[in-house]
Amino acid sequence: RFHDDAFREDVIYDEALGMPAAAVPLDEPSRAPHPVTGRDWTDLLVPVLRDGRAVYTEPSLADIRTRAQTQLGRLPEGVAHLREPHGYPVGLESRLHARKAALIREARGSRG
Repeated sequence: RFHDDAFREDVIYDEALGMPAAAVPLDEPSRAPHPVTGRDWTDLLVPVLRDGRAVYTEPSLADIRTRAQTQLGRLPEGVAHLREPHGYPVGLESRLHARKAALIREARGSRG
C-alpha cells in the first residue's frame, strides 16, 4: 500500500522483482502503466509462519480496533462513504501485467 499522509493506491507486485515503479489499474488493464504514487509504502501481507515456525504474535482486540480506526481515517476522501463510495485504486505491477498478458495470449493461441 503506497501512501503519504493518506493512502494513495495498492499495488500487487512480485517481491523477487523489487519495489514497483509503475502499475496498470486492475479495473482498466488496457491502460498504459502509470508511476506508483505515494512517498512511503506498507506491506499488507504479514508472515504467519516461516520454516514451519509461528512468527506472528496476535494483537489484542484493542490494538486491532485502534489500527482499523486509524486505517479508515487514512482512506482518500469519498472511499469510505456508505452510499456511492468512490473507487480505490489497485494496480498490477507493470512487469507482472506484461507477464499476465503474455500468458493469456499463449493460452489463447494454444487453443487455435
